[in-house]
Amino acid sequence: MRLAIISDIHGNLPAFEAAVADLRKQYPDGVVCLGDVSFNGLYPQECFDLLISLHPSCLIKGNTDANFEELAEFVPSNDFERDLHDMIVYGDIRLTDEAKSAFKSWPIASDQVVDGKKLVFCHGSPWRFKDNFSPHNPDFVSFTERADALCAHAIFCGHTHRRETFRIGDTLVANVGAIGYSFDGDPRPSYGIVDIENGEITCDLRRVEYDSEPYRQDILENELFSGLDYILAYGKAPER
Repeated sequence: MRLAIISDIHGNLPAFEAAVADLRKQYPDGVVCLGDVSFNGLYPQECFDLLISLHPSCLIKGNTDANFEELAEFVPSNDFERDLHDMIVYGDIRLTDEAKSAFKSWPIASDQVVDGKKLVFCHGSPWRFKDNFSPHNPDFVSFTERADALCAHAIFCGHTHRRETFRIGDTLVANVGAIGYSFDGDPRPSYGIVDIENGEITCDLRRVEYDSEPYRQDILENELFSGLDYILAYGKAPER
């Protein structure tokens, strides 16, 4: 069994199209999306439509997918929150009711048994979609205790925009990185190809080349998202 696992598309259609072209060449048996599909990018609906065209076998809600269902109750209290509110409104206007209803219906985690192996799919962690599930997180010890209780063979996550793999006991944990924009110093889209064969689970974290320049130019012409330009160019947040 082979699965393509994608996460953190964030409305970046050119990057997503490049990743889809690459994953089709890997001939996966199924596609899993770990969330954050549309927010903070120029093409929220187009990215949703492309995702659905892949007929994904599992769809997970990310923290920014939840932004749209929380918009009515969001009252900004400072400049940062006002900018955030405007970005949510941008996506909300461009997304269909069908897309927003879909986001609302997705779970924050899902367990599936594939070829006899229990796989857990989540955005941040199996418990919260805003968790940073990484050994670099000071709260990681508490994650390990709860992860043991899941009795999973593998856990797949996103959210941090930093790809990595590690183990908690016999459990493989893989963060597949981000399609839309990375924070690990490499601006190329990242996703995972997972193979389950002969009782073994392997995860190949793939990088994809794409021409980001046209999208970056469009970003610069939109004041709301212009801060993404540096991240798209360098794969990291600008130094302050």
